[in-house]
Amino acid sequence: MKGAKKLPFLMLKMATEAELKSRLLGFFKEATQETEGIFLVDFVKKPNSLWFTFLIDGDEAVNLADIAKISRGISQQVDELIEDETPFRFEVSTPGADKPLKHQRQYKKHIGRTIDILLDNDEKIEGELFAVEETQIEIETPANKKEKTEAQKHTIAFDDIKESLIKLKF
Repeated sequence: MKGAKKLPFLMLKMATEAELKSRLLGFFKEATQETEGIFLVDFVKKPNSLWFTFLIDGDEAVNLADIAKISRGISQQVDELIEDETPFRFEVSTPGADKPLKHQRQYKKHIGRTIDILLDNDEKIEGELFAVEETQIEIETPANKKEKTEAQKHTIAFDDIKESLIKLKF
């Protein structure tokens, strides 16, 4: 019966977390209304905590001033509109160059760069990203003298992409 006593508390906690998450997302929308070209890539909660992370990106590069402005906008609304004493934390950040692309909008600023793509059928393709359309991307794989292949163009639907990473050059 010990578990039965905890169940209502757990349900209340989940409802509170879901409500908090929903309110924070609303605050994010408000804070980004005047920030053109910035969008939410992901909104995650660290396991077993009330630590939320807004992962943002932009049609152009996102800078520290953008992150600070959005963070202040969310913080101001939290201070004004959340009366609950439940302690929680949030942060606003970019995903980082080593993270997979998740949204069509992220691809456009990487035209001309090398991209590694893993398809749903587990086929891997590496090539230069040269076009981004509404539902697909176009890449060109380089010629391979060893295998005697010429450069090839590939059109890949977003629905067929399992994961894609921009290949960093050092």
